[in-house]
Amino acid sequence: MYKRINSRKSIPAMYEDKLIESGELTRERADKVRKQWLESLNIAFADSFSCNPVDPTRPPGWSKLGAPHEYPTEEATGVNTNELSNIGVKSVTTSESVTVHPRIERFHIKPRLKKLQEGAGLDWATAEALAFGSLLTEGYNVRLSGQDVGRGTFSQRHAMLVCQETEKVYVPLNHMDADSQEQRMGKLEVVNSNLCEGAVVGFEYGVSVEDPFTLAIWEAQFGDFYNNSQTMFDGYIVSGET
Repeated sequence: MYKRINSRKSIPAMYEDKLIESGELTRERADKVRKQWLESLNIAFADSFSCNPVDPTRPPGWSKLGAPHEYPTEEATGVNTNELSNIGVKSVTTSESVTVHPRIERFHIKPRLKKLQEGAGLDWATAEALAFGSLLTEGYNVRLSGQDVGRGTFSQRHAMLVCQETEKVYVPLNHMDADSQEQRMGKLEVVNSNLCEGAVVGFEYGVSVEDPFTLAIWEAQFGDFYNNSQTMFDGYIVSGET
């Protein structure tokens, strides 16, 4: 089997032969294009030894951050129980003008309110809402994108609700009241993105680079959705840490 595989021409070579046979390409033209391409690669490689890149201009938000100290200190990040409970209630509170689907009311809103009142049995989606909401109260933005992230793959999140009368979208956590005039509230942006992971992850990486005070999250609806965005992780996110 290996001998048969090794005896086969490469796909580019086979495609080149096909174009020559059909008259769309000459052998001389193919050799010239190949030579020019190899020369351009060699020139780029030689130039890389004298390359001295300059750090790009960062967006204004980054000027508010400083270099880490040699011995970083741990800040208290906890939130008191009363505030968390209030955020939890707000996460399922809607405007009177919004007509919620009866099943959302029965299987999402009421069970969450009951768990918050009892202070026990909080599920993952509720904990996530508390985390997002607490960040918003501290002035940070949260952006969540991916396939069907508003509802959640298992119908567990419902970060955005759709009015059954007008079809308008309502994001409860964006309607929390500030404690004072000085308090700046963040914004939760929920984006049900299309099934084009490479483009979506690339865009969300750009959001994270543009604004250090926005928590940009991309959620893969299923694990294999990660595969199509692998180049973005390898070429930008992982290499950006080196």
